[in-house]
Amino acid sequence: MSKYSVPYEGGCSCGSIRYRCLAEPTMSYHCYCRDRQRGSGSGFGSRFALENQLFKLLKGQTKCYGTGPACGPDVYSENVTVEQKFISVATLDDPSVFEPQVGFWVSSAQPWVKVNREIRNFDTQPTMVELAEHFGAES
Repeated sequence: MSKYSVPYEGGCSCGSIRYRCLAEPTMSYHCYCRDRQRGSGSGFGSRFALENQLFKLLKGQTKCYGTGPACGPDVYSENVTVEQKFISVATLDDPSVFEPQVGFWVSSAQPWVKVNREIRNFDTQPTMVELAEHFGAES
């Protein structure tokens, strides 16, 4: 059973950005790529995917990469090809609901980061076919 209570909300540190999610994530993951390392200021970023129409921006406008206008956190990124937003778990009002399902770019993980070996990990960015196979969907 999911720990998410739909709808659920989040926002940036200063409160300029607020959003609401209208469904459970389609995928949740840790990403160890250098972009997520830089964006999180840590060894990896934790994110979840949600279809664009199920994400509602309640307040504010984001800059590029979905960052807040004043505090600058990486709230979300978008992929227009798959029509999804990839939302930073740290911006959730209750990030304790997050449970990672997969890991991406473990080949870029810093030596001081402990990679979660209890989930499926990919050395780089998995293809859509690999993700569909992992999540049991038709490709």
